[in-house]
Amino acid sequence: MIKVIDLFCGVGGFSEGFNKAGFDILLGVDYNKKLKSTFEINHKNSKFIHYDLLDGVLNCCKNKDIKVIIGSPPCQGFSNARGNRNPKSNFQELRNSLPLKFIDWIDVIQPEISIMENVSGMTTMKINSRLFLEDIIDKVYKIGYNIKIGLLNSKYYGISQERIRTFCLIYKNKYKSFLDYFPFPIPKHIPIGFKKRKLKKRNVDIWHFEETEKNFFPKYNKRINTINDVFKNLNENDNLNFILQTPNEKEYGIIKNIPEGKIYRSSRFGERYIGVWDLFKSQLKLNERFLLFYMCKFRIRKEYKTKKKKNTEGYLLSSFFKTYKQMFNLLLQNKYINKENIYKLLLQNNYLNPNKTLELLEEKKWIRSIEINDEKAYDINTKSGIRPLYLRLNRNLPSRTIMTTSFNVRELIHPTINRPITFREGARIQSFPDDFEFIGTPKEIATMIGNAVPPLMAFKLAKYYKDILKNKNI
Repeated sequence: MIKVIDLFCGVGGFSEGFNKAGFDILLGVDYNKKLKSTFEINHKNSKFIHYDLLDGVLNCCKNKDIKVIIGSPPCQGFSNARGNRNPKSNFQELRNSLPLKFIDWIDVIQPEISIMENVSGMTTMKINSRLFLEDIIDKVYKIGYNIKIGLLNSKYYGISQERIRTFCLIYKNKYKSFLDYFPFPIPKHIPIGFKKRKLKKRNVDIWHFEETEKNFFPKYNKRINTINDVFKNLNENDNLNFILQTPNEKEYGIIKNIPEGKIYRSSRFGERYIGVWDLFKSQLKLNERFLLFYMCKFRIRKEYKTKKKKNTEGYLLSSFFKTYKQMFNLLLQNKYINKENIYKLLLQNNYLNPNKTLELLEEKKWIRSIEINDEKAYDINTKSGIRPLYLRLNRNLPSRTIMTTSFNVRELIHPTINRPITFREGARIQSFPDDFEFIGTPKEIATMIGNAVPPLMAFKLAKYYKDILKNKNI
C-alpha cells in the first residue's frame, strides 16, 4: 500500500478519503491534542501525534518511504471573513507561515506528490503587496518540485455542498508530462446549462473548473447532489442527531418566517435574500416597511452613510429622512424602485411625518440611533437582519459551505423545520459516513466537522493520484 502522512490532520477527513481509496495512513499530526481520540477511533491502523509542526520534521517520519503528504494548514489568516485578512499579531503571522512549513516537510521526506488544502482566500492573500502564493511557488521550485494550484468546488465532485477550496498539488519532475496538463481530477457532477466563466487575470496560474472549456469534460455528466440526497434515512436515535443551540423566542420568530432557500440579510439584495420589510410585513405598516427598505438601500453607500471606514456600514443622518417625497425621489433616481405609486399610497394612508415613524421603529427595536455632531443618525438593528445571516437551506440545491459556525442558531437553518441543522446533518453535508465518530463537547464537534476536508472530496483526489502513482508509463 502507498504510505501517507496527514499534517494538520484535524479529525482526519482528508485521511478518511485516502484510506477509503486504499492508501496506508501511517499517522496524523496536529497541534490540537483534543483531536487525538476522534482521529484514532476512526483510523485504528494509524497513529495520532500531538506536535507543533513549526518545530521541524519528526524523526519518525524520516526514511519511511512515504509517497504522499496531505494536509490542511490552519486557514484563519486567509479567510475572507471580516477581520481575518491582515495578520495583526505575531501569532497570526506564524499561522500564515504554516503552509511554508508544510513545504519544509516535503523537502525532508521527499514524497512523490503532496496535496495542501486551504480556503479560497489563500489565492488573494497578500503580504507586503506580494501574493502569498508566490512565496509558496518560489519555495516549491527551490526544493526541486513542481506545483499546480486549483480552486476546486466540492459540489462538482459529488458533495452536496458549495465549498470552494484552494488545493496546491506539489509533485516530482517525473510526473510533469501529465500533471502539468491534468493536475486535478476532472469533475463529473456538472451543472445543467454550464457556461464557461470569463478567465480572471491573476498573477499566478490557477486551475478553475468554471473557467475551462465545457467540451473538455466527459459527456456522461452526473447531476449536482442536493440536500435531499444527504438528508435521506436519517436515524432519530443517532448520537449526533441534536442541535448546538435551541432558538430563543426572538430567534424563532425570525426563523419561522424565512422561506426555503432564502437568507435574511437586509443589506444584501437579490433573489437569494429577504429583507426585514418582507420578512415581517404582517407586523409592519406600509410606512414602516418603506422606511426600512429605504434605510437598508442607502446604509452601505459611501456617499450617504456616516461611517466611512472600510467594512463599516450604516447610520444615516436624520436630514436624510425629511419627507416621504424626498426619499421616494432618491429611490427613483438610483433605480431602486419602479415607478409604482407608493408615494401616493403613503399619502392616502396619512403617513406624512417620517420622524414619528422613525421614533416608533426605534421604540420597537427595529432600528437604533446615535448622535453625530448634534444630529441624530439611524441604522437598522440586529433584529432587522443586519448581521449575522440566517440561511434556510433549499432541499433541491447543495448546501452553503459548512464552517465551524454553521451549527449556530443564526447560521444554517433546516429546509422545512424551524431549527438549525443537527450535527449529523452537517456531517452528512460534509460527506462523513454515519459510522464516523466524533468525540468532544458540542462546540468542539462543530469545529471538527466545519474544519474538515470532506472525505468524499479527499476520496476523489486519492483515486486520481493513486492511478498516476501506479502508472509506470508516466
